[in-house]
Amino acid sequence: YDNNPYLVIDDSGEQYWVIDAYTMSSNYPFSQKVQLENGEKINYIRNSVKVIVNAFDGTMKFYITDRTDPIVMAYWNMYPSLFEDLNAEIPEDISKHFLYPEYLYNIQADILKQYHQVQPEVLYRSDDVWDTAKENTSQVTTLVGTDINPYYTAVKTVDNAETILGLVLPYTVNEKQNINAYLVGSYNEEGEQELKLYKFNKDAAILGTLQLDTLIEQDEKIS
Repeated sequence: YDNNPYLVIDDSGEQYWVIDAYTMSSNYPFSQKVQLENGEKINYIRNSVKVIVNAFDGTMKFYITDRTDPIVMAYWNMYPSLFEDLNAEIPEDISKHFLYPEYLYNIQADILKQYHQVQPEVLYRSDDVWDTAKENTSQVTTLVGTDINPYYTAVKTVDNAETILGLVLPYTVNEKQNINAYLVGSYNEEGEQELKLYKFNKDAAILGTLQLDTLIEQDEKIS
């Protein structure tokens, strides 16, 4: 279960906790493993269940949101009384407030540092490895910085006419400072999770966060 459930309010004013639940495995064939904070290594994760908890009386409803996940479908066959009917829809006035889960996003964002590249020879040589953009978190500007944490913000992308609430993280080429891509996790109008990677042109010199920090520090009025 996600360690950060969040509270939403439906159209009638009722309050509900939303808990993201995951299925995991370390036995998925030919897949890169990542190490979790507790030391466990996995190479398969799906956010296949949403648990909706009534904040007033504690009533819990377990909705399967990914029927293509064989692990959660096995659970559904084992514990049929636990889950809501497969055809049951999460009420729209709750689902429209869903946030892309940061726990899942962090794992995906880390894997994409290397596996955004789909050309086998480039992937094999590790010629195109990315890094998380850095920022200065101290009063003294440094050239090293610390990794930016993913953040929720209003996003209007080139392929979306509407502003959406997305979870965002910028990338740089490994050991470089210019921003070359950013990753957006969000929900679409159909209530489905979307993870999109937006790349800048190679000749686009987009200032990185460390470079912006330096410019701000050099401006006496702002600093």
